[in-house]
Amino acid sequence: MPQLDVSAVLLFQNHEELIGTIVARIAAHLRTADISFELLAIDVDSQDNSTALLTLIRAQHPELRIGKAAPRRAHDQAAQQAHSQVLWFVSPDNIADALAWFDHTYPRLRERELDLATHRERGTLAHRGRTDLVFRGLRGRTRQMPHELTTRARRLGLVVEEHPRPRSQRATRSRWLAPLFSALSFDPSI
Repeated sequence: MPQLDVSAVLLFQNHEELIGTIVARIAAHLRTADISFELLAIDVDSQDNSTALLTLIRAQHPELRIGKAAPRRAHDQAAQQAHSQVLWFVSPDNIADALAWFDHTYPRLRERELDLATHRERGTLAHRGRTDLVFRGLRGRTRQMPHELTTRARRLGLVVEEHPRPRSQRATRSRWLAPLFSALSFDPSI
């Protein structure tokens, strides 16, 4: 098997209405960007016909592989199935934003400016060789994964970018603006 640039991982659960369009858009986008890739569509306990639909469109997308994973171990199991050095966990909820985010973030990961980048609504990009320990044994719900991944990566000293940052790490008005406003005295008579 030739060396692939990216493993685009699409974790899906009951996305029958959108799954064909999402796969087609990801494949077309990566082909246009001249990126060698595989597209892993991982069924996370779907109750609809998503998997059957993917089986039907596989002939149009030779890069497509279909798998199954336990709901609370989907990221770990998908990472084990991937064949490239870069993992891209694509968020199926807003594919246009996910593709734009990939275009912005992937060059920085490829140039080794980043080891891991996460965006709660757009996906996760990770350099597999540097983040293998981050994914190993990972368990939890999909919505919590970006924060869990970045926490693990930071503990290992990896270069991480997280968007949006968790509420606990965001600068709030009370933390950084309050001292500024209290230091300024406002005199309405001036």
